[in-house]
Amino acid sequence: MKTQFVAIRDEATWLEKRGGYVTSTESASLFGLQMPSLPTAYELWHIKRGLIDRVTEVNSRMIWGRRLEASIAAGIAEDNQLKLMPMRSFAFDDEDKIGSSFDNIIEHPERGHGLLEIKTVSYKDYKEKFVEDSETGFIEAPAYYEVQVQHELEVADKYNFALLAVFIMDTREVALLYRDRDRDFGAAIRKKVKEFWASTQPPPPDLQKDADLLARMHRANSKDKSYDATRDDMFELSAMSYIQESEKEKAAKAAKDVAKSRMILAMTDHNTAWCNSARVSNKATFRVTPTKEKNNA
Repeated sequence: MKTQFVAIRDEATWLEKRGGYVTSTESASLFGLQMPSLPTAYELWHIKRGLIDRVTEVNSRMIWGRRLEASIAAGIAEDNQLKLMPMRSFAFDDEDKIGSSFDNIIEHPERGHGLLEIKTVSYKDYKEKFVEDSETGFIEAPAYYEVQVQHELEVADKYNFALLAVFIMDTREVALLYRDRDRDFGAAIRKKVKEFWASTQPPPPDLQKDADLLARMHRANSKDKSYDATRDDMFELSAMSYIQESEKEKAAKAAKDVAKSRMILAMTDHNTAWCNSARVSNKATFRVTPTKEKNNA
């Protein structure tokens, strides 16, 4: 294992460089834990081999998260007596084709030097995806973040801890999650990456998450021929299921529209409302949010 570092000077060069490696945001998919809006293992296999183009969804939270990241890092360092050392670089191991981007290194007064990984999340996502232990104060991050941090520590190799700093945009609060390097976990990630590159066949697709990708790939490769599926029981059952679920979807949409209209009429000139099961808002857009009691039911 020999890690090399190269400075990230522009986004285009960075995107081209990382294309030849499994990175820290991608390796979770090899465990079936891909991050939101990132490829499944099946899609990633095709992307890394140049068989399909990568499509990345970018939303306003992601854009503002990137813009604010430097300020958030500086504030975290100032508030917690940490020395901040920005390090925009890409680390990679050509032998195993594993890599990771780094933005900041910190110096902790007791732990020494480590990695700083910043995540910006909404209050809703934080409450739904992070688990706080009220007795010990330990905060468990979503599994894909835990994999990402250990991947980064494995690639960097010379740091024994990372600080996963979670900035909650709605409340401007910060949760600090210190993670020690787990060498066994890192070895498991490296093993998965090596198997990924060595595989001559893609992993099985996720029949739900890869549905649109499978349809696109099929359209690109299919011929003007018709498949006689009259003796294919699985095909028949799937066709029936698709039709039935489509009808349910239409019925659900109609029922939602009726419920929406009834609530709006009841609200008269009020733009928000509440009841035992939900909070309703019709300001910028119509939104119904289940109450905490309903979520825990």
